[in-house]
Amino acid sequence: MSSYHTGLVVPLAPLNDAPILAERAIRELVEQKLIRPTKTLDCVFGKAGGYPPGPRVSSLYEFFAGEHRYWDGKGINGVEVYSEPYINLWGSTIRSTLECPHCRCSFHSDHYLWSYLARAAGQFLQGNYEAKVDCVECHVANEARRWRTEPHLGFCFLAFEFWGWPPFSSDAWRIDIPKLISDAIGYEVAETCGRT
Repeated sequence: MSSYHTGLVVPLAPLNDAPILAERAIRELVEQKLIRPTKTLDCVFGKAGGYPPGPRVSSLYEFFAGEHRYWDGKGINGVEVYSEPYINLWGSTIRSTLECPHCRCSFHSDHYLWSYLARAAGQFLQGNYEAKVDCVECHVANEARRWRTEPHLGFCFLAFEFWGWPPFSSDAWRIDIPKLISDAIGYEVAETCGRT
């Protein structure tokens, strides 16, 4: 059985500020009772653990008849926070489009340019934050983090993975979690997703 995450990435957050910004976001999510204040190892996939859902989160989502109760019981349903070089590796399992930031040419999920982007992702995680990918249409080398992907692959230093949570774009939410985090940290966030 696969697991799904709704994610938020912060493309413009600087590496040096990411840990402080992460703390601000966590504090806000805890104050809003969307997550619990103590990490556990069993609610996310990461080895560092994550924050279990808080007592208020179910009341801020309007379930439709028969919909899965995302936060009932135990399982993979917590929030993982990254304040380090981040690539949404789980997003690559459901990739759909890749767009050159220079010529806006779009490439589908089976195009070989994805393998070049994957190589650049590895370089990014190893510290080459300006890794480039050459567009096969306009022949311009663009920083990998500037390529537009669906879903967003991150190439950033601050990210949040909400495992098992429904997309934040859903009208069923009674709270705007992306805005809540954006306001807490002072940077725009972008929604993404992934699947194991």
